[in-house]
Amino acid sequence: MELKHYLLKTCIILGLFVFIFITLKATYSKYKEQISGNTKIEIASWNIKVNNEAINHKTTLTNNIEPTFLENEHIKNGVLAPGSEGYYDIIIDPSEVDVSFTYKLTVLVSPDSTVKDLIITGYEENITDGTNIIKYQDAITGTIGKNSTKKTIRIYIKWEDDENTVMDNIADTNAIIDSNAKAVISNKMEFSQLK
Repeated sequence: MELKHYLLKTCIILGLFVFIFITLKATYSKYKEQISGNTKIEIASWNIKVNNEAINHKTTLTNNIEPTFLENEHIKNGVLAPGSEGYYDIIIDPSEVDVSFTYKLTVLVSPDSTVKDLIITGYEENITDGTNIIKYQDAITGTIGKNSTKKTIRIYIKWEDDENTVMDNIADTNAIIDSNAKAVISNKMEFSQLK
């Protein structure tokens, strides 16, 4: 009888433990629910355009930049010849860029240029009437803020023709009559996000 009593007490105690354990687990589980979700974050756009061409994933612009050569007393409009002066524009379009950034534009006569006497005489950032021309040194640098409009940089060039130039009159003449001759200016542009 004592054994029955002992077994009954043990079953009741075990039943009580199971009941308490289940009750506590159910109560505890009410406070241990899990849920997951994603946060959608818009990433800033970085789509700079130079002369209407997107530069993303490119090392070279597809379209060549066409210079304008000015007429003078001895040279026809639009013609490159010794003594010619002209310009071309670099237009930076930040309309699809969501961050401020800096730019660095390095301009030099290409080693591939047959015309060795081309020089960069200056540049102008706020183009007016040609009175705000800045002498070109090593590079043109600046900052474009977010939500800015297009920025035009006008580069002024000249076919230098004096006694201190590399090409003499014979070389000038050969460059003009040679159908393979070319005048090439290299423009290297670098952009960096401001943080």
